[in-house]
Amino acid sequence: MSMACRHWDGLKRLGAAQLVGLCLSSVLAIGIPSVSSAQADGVVEMTGARLGTVTAVRETSFEINGQEYRLAPDVVIVDRNGNPIEAHAIRVSAEVRYLVKREQPSTIVKMVLYLPQ
Repeated sequence: MSMACRHWDGLKRLGAAQLVGLCLSSVLAIGIPSVSSAQADGVVEMTGARLGTVTAVRETSFEINGQEYRLAPDVVIVDRNGNPIEAHAIRVSAEVRYLVKREQPSTIVKMVLYLPQ
């Protein structure tokens, strides 16, 4: 008997409440993104984002905390409220939160730009 069949036979013996509990524990183990109250209010959250200050702006690149970065072709840049903004809004001394590509750590795929209000 295959392993899948043995698991199915075991599942058939569970009651409805046990199946619901098993499904819920599987969902919690995998993790489902949730919308926090901060996101509902328009504040952008990015898990694993880096923090920094723009220290230089060039024609095709810029620096954050002295390290050079480029923008991915499909980069998403938003303001503190989650509104899309253009790359030309990046200014020296602007505070930023950003995510980089794993395979290209000097390429930014998402950025929150904190411009003075």
